[in-house]
Amino acid sequence: MKRFLLILTVAVLAAAGCTKKVPSQQLVYGFAQHFDKEGDRYTEQLVQLDPGKRADFITLQLSRVIKAADIWSIDFEYTEKAPGADSDTLQAGVTKTGEAIVAELQSREKDPTISMISACLDDPAACAAVLDVLDAFKKAKLRPAFAVRAVFFDGGATGTDGLKAVVDDFVMSNELAAFDIHVSSNDTIPERTFIIEDKLAFASKIVEIIPEYLQPVCDVDMLTGEFPRKGWPTLIPTYRYRLGSDRLTDLKALTAFTFLLN
Repeated sequence: MKRFLLILTVAVLAAAGCTKKVPSQQLVYGFAQHFDKEGDRYTEQLVQLDPGKRADFITLQLSRVIKAADIWSIDFEYTEKAPGADSDTLQAGVTKTGEAIVAELQSREKDPTISMISACLDDPAACAAVLDVLDAFKKAKLRPAFAVRAVFFDGGATGTDGLKAVVDDFVMSNELAAFDIHVSSNDTIPERTFIIEDKLAFASKIVEIIPEYLQPVCDVDMLTGEFPRKGWPTLIPTYRYRLGSDRLTDLKALTAFTFLLN
């Protein structure tokens, strides 16, 4: 029922987009103006930072600058195979510890649905984009319908071990995200593209409606993808976004998309 209502909500917002008097339309323009003024605040700092210090830097920004309502970390173990070891020989590997950082922006609802926006700590440009989305939400003083959880995770041996650990932790707490907006600068999809990996009826609705709503402030491509995605560590509907060379356009697209889905 919640999924059906969300489809209707998105449809209503898009249909109302022809008038500047609609608050949602104004907010989309407001996000674009925010980034025209503030620019890309975090990419250069994260790219230049020692990889071992990225988690601490992100946590500091979430706490002191973005002032997230709640911040916590999740430790997990993974096995890294030794060089030359057979693919089935886990005994030849080395057990290592990884970390994931989770921060939540509160919803206006008493018992909110959870949404996610995620990036791998091995990808500083993606982590910076997620921080900028949260910062834009905070500056706009938004209280979205969904609680927004930002996830920054160590990739581990597979590149997504930390994401799986986070989702497993959510399940143990009887929580489940409605979707995950996964940001990457290393994905194999074309730049400045959303791939909507969800049930076809819902994915098709997003691809049909959202691009026109975003078009006044940014130009992105949006396609449906495989669901569930083979080899992906979670069954949460995943909306993948590949960063391009124009970072401000990326930030406008990601922030507006996150807002519309929430």
